[in-house]
Amino acid sequence: MDIRRTDPRKRWTRRTTSIIAILALAILLLTYAASLAQRPAAIEADSVWFGDVVRGPLVDEVTAAGRLIAPDIRAVTNRTEGVVEQVHVLAGARVDADTVLVTLVAPALEEELAEARWRLEEIEAETALERIESENRLLDLEAEVASANAEFISTQLELDAQERLGEGQV
Repeated sequence: MDIRRTDPRKRWTRRTTSIIAILALAILLLTYAASLAQRPAAIEADSVWFGDVVRGPLVDEVTAAGRLIAPDIRAVTNRTEGVVEQVHVLAGARVDADTVLVTLVAPALEEELAEARWRLEEIEAETALERIESENRLLDLEAEVASANAEFISTQLELDAQERLGEGQV
């Protein structure tokens, strides 16, 4: 029994044609998706309010679903560990610029503060001791100057007496 074989060229052309058709379809789908992405969003006419612009008070009452996000977010950070001891103001309460929100306790900072105070007292005591020592040295030097001055005057008086006695040849 003979089996009829198809021409290999026909098989190749069928494969090539189907691959080209699939690629063309993919390119068409990609260009359609790109054109949809560039098109602006559509809004239903029923959801848009139309009106005339008039001068008058501005109504600032707005209701909407979603989240309100602040444009400037400031995070308060601290490098030391601490514990919130007391919350003074709860979420949603009105606050002023000088309102205390929470009281934080940081044992490490309190320990550093105590050490700094001890160092300050130590330095103040050392400074007072150095001041007293310098005053003591000053008084010692003044005493030496007074003693030298008294000795000078005594020697001068003795010299004057010796000269008078020498003149009188006594």
